[in-house]
Amino acid sequence: MEMLFSVVVPVYNMASYLETCVESVISQITDNTPGMEVILVDDGSTDQSGLICDKYEASIPFVKVIHQKNRGLLQARRSGYRHASGKYIINLDSDDILHEHAIEILAKIIEQTKVDVIFYNLLVMDEFGSRPYYSNVFTDRDGCMLDRKQIMEYYFTAEIPVITSMAGKVFKRECLDMSQDYSAYGKMSMGEDTLQTAEVISKASSFYYLNKNLYIYRIGSGMTTRFDPNYYKTFKRIIVDIFSREGFVDDEYRILYDEKIVLTGCRAIAQSKSASQMSYYERKMFVKSIVDDKAFKDSLGNINIAESTIKLKYKIILDFISIRAFFLLHIALKIKRMGECI
Repeated sequence: MEMLFSVVVPVYNMASYLETCVESVISQITDNTPGMEVILVDDGSTDQSGLICDKYEASIPFVKVIHQKNRGLLQARRSGYRHASGKYIINLDSDDILHEHAIEILAKIIEQTKVDVIFYNLLVMDEFGSRPYYSNVFTDRDGCMLDRKQIMEYYFTAEIPVITSMAGKVFKRECLDMSQDYSAYGKMSMGEDTLQTAEVISKASSFYYLNKNLYIYRIGSGMTTRFDPNYYKTFKRIIVDIFSREGFVDDEYRILYDEKIVLTGCRAIAQSKSASQMSYYERKMFVKSIVDDKAFKDSLGNINIAESTIKLKYKIILDFISIRAFFLLHIALKIKRMGECI
């Protein structure tokens, strides 16, 4: 039987959730399930995660385990890809859950469409239960084909990660470019989805949006939502890197690139409201480090804010910036009601 799916699971100190994660996949396997494998990449865990991985490999023939020194999420995924045999790749983080019928549903869509990439909806889960993260993005029907223009517009401008999330898509393994060297990014803690999605969609030629919730994302167990002062710097580097790649983007999408740079700066400023103890001077210096950055200034000068896709809450930030009203922006971010607006 052809190996249809490789489910790649990067693992780092997730012993509390790992069994639930793996069981959400193997419980879907029946005699009629297309050929598949589960690849557990133990990224130097210091808890019991590595032992749990070995337990599954010893008892289940389609589970593979890779043990490596801690190299971060990006390189853990890449290790899994290098060992994958499936025609399609499914990404699953070790604290998350795959919907109980996901394999069957995706196999059916692949059989019907033969597409290179399928995007699907996410649920988010916390101690109170699960709820949709997004749905009905491109259609309110069960699904639809997408063209490259739609992909690029949502990649650069969407607030929701329907395109950029590695967890929210299944794609042909041939859409990966394993010659890409990401070692310069080190153990990056954010942005690896955006970076690797560019690789996938640049090599893909057909896309499908499946309007179903196939992935359950656990909030608060992995990457935190705390303010990160390096958010803008990290994502700007990724965006500049991606836009410089031959064959991915061209002048047609230059305006989307500029909007993405400005949007990233505004998001970083808005997220600073989580730093409740930040003084006015500290916030002013943080905001100035973004708005005085050459890439931000160049991109801001290239777009018409009024006609852009940038949301109102970020346009408010840009209004403060345009008159250098750093103190008013600081107060707005400190005031709970206004902070929520921004």
